[in-house]
Amino acid sequence: MRRLLLVCVAGALAACGGGGDGGGGGGGGTTAVTVTGPLATQANNASAAMGTAACSGLAANYILIGASTYPELCSLSQTGDEKGNATIVSIAVVTFSATGSPAPITAGTYALGTTATQSVSAFVSRNDASCNETDESGDSGTVTISSISNGTVSGSLDVSITGGRITGTFAGAPCAVAGITDVCSRSGVPHTDVCRP
Repeated sequence: MRRLLLVCVAGALAACGGGGDGGGGGGGGTTAVTVTGPLATQANNASAAMGTAACSGLAANYILIGASTYPELCSLSQTGDEKGNATIVSIAVVTFSATGSPAPITAGTYALGTTATQSVSAFVSRNDASCNETDESGDSGTVTISSISNGTVSGSLDVSITGGRITGTFAGAPCAVAGITDVCSRSGVPHTDVCRP
């Protein structure tokens, strides 16, 4: 599960999310994300990271959401470790600007893809017992952010992947991941080669 939420942004989302020590869904609702197709699963734990950083040299705002099959996603995001026999759905909404401050990320519906001022992505990643991953990136669809309150990000998604879909709701409790310097290249994202059972 490549560092929770960062590999998903046009290739950069996978570095946060979680449950256990970040909360299993937060106070703004419930998390029930369903993946159909070859990587079929149900993810019921979620966390979110948000902040400002660079995006390939541009000023950027980001929201990264992870929905997982295991509760310790946030703590593993913070250390950079991975989880064996587990699945994560990663979602990223990033706004950026070459000429000033990027637009704030607010409640609304965001289409997957990259424009001159934003990148929205989603993917599912499954680890086997040795943390060898199988990934499917979202082909098309939308991510809806319904509320952002005290660090909890709530919303829904409906995304097509090869041979299936990712649908459902999320309520990502705050998960602080320190050191992110470039949200698009994953620079500064914690990473180890440790695979947790």
